Amino acid sequence: MDVYPRKFVRRVDRCIRTTAGITTSQDAKSFQSGFSVRKPPGAWILQYQQKSFSGAHGSRHLYYLVGGKVSEVDFLMLGNSKRIFRPTAYDFSLPSLEFFLQATLFEPEKERRILDHALDCLPWSSLSWSVHRGLRDILIDSAQSTMNNYRKDLASRLHAAVGANKHRLQTLGWFAEFVDESMADIAFNAIMAGEGNSFGYGPSCHRYCTSSLSIVKHARPG
Repeated sequence: MDVYPRKFVRRVDRCIRTTAGITTSQDAKSFQSGFSVRKPPGAWILQYQQKSFSGAHGSRHLYYLVGGKVSEVDFLMLGNSKRIFRPTAYDFSLPSLEFFLQATLFEPEKERRILDHALDCLPWSSLSWSVHRGLRDILIDSAQSTMNNYRKDLASRLHAAVGANKHRLQTLGWFAEFVDESMADIAFNAIMAGEGNSFGYGPSCHRYCTSSLSIVKHARPG
């Protein structure tokens, strides 16, 4: 039996941007930044360039096809660190185009602040979407330590939210027996898993977590 509601609230536009490697602010105007593709092994440095997403390979065409204005989007590109070097306090190992080999990414302070803001702009969605590889690699790796610091607290909040809002979840269309017996534990374990497909959980768990998170958000005062 399908335990899902018959419908979900969707922000398809923001998810399509994520597929094209773009994160945006809520109004899609005050902040728009695209990400570079996954690179070969080597050392790379993150460079922020305003209104330069038209220089991206591949993903700019996808964004254009869905009606996006490529010329308005900033670009976080990966430059060769041997040619361009600036002192940096951050470096990360990322997946590369070659299996089992890593690429090293250096992030200057300015670019690091932009990444932090880009993380805040990532959409939560009940849909399962393919995320642009370059965006996923950089954002997950740069946010891993922060997520680990708050992982247990977030998982506990989702678990408690399901337990305290069973009737509301059932009203939204979730199968009553599933909400009573399984949903809270699945949401908790999905967050605690930390890695795997689709940001640490598969498409099914993705829907459980986003619905639980929506309950937490709307339960906050103010």
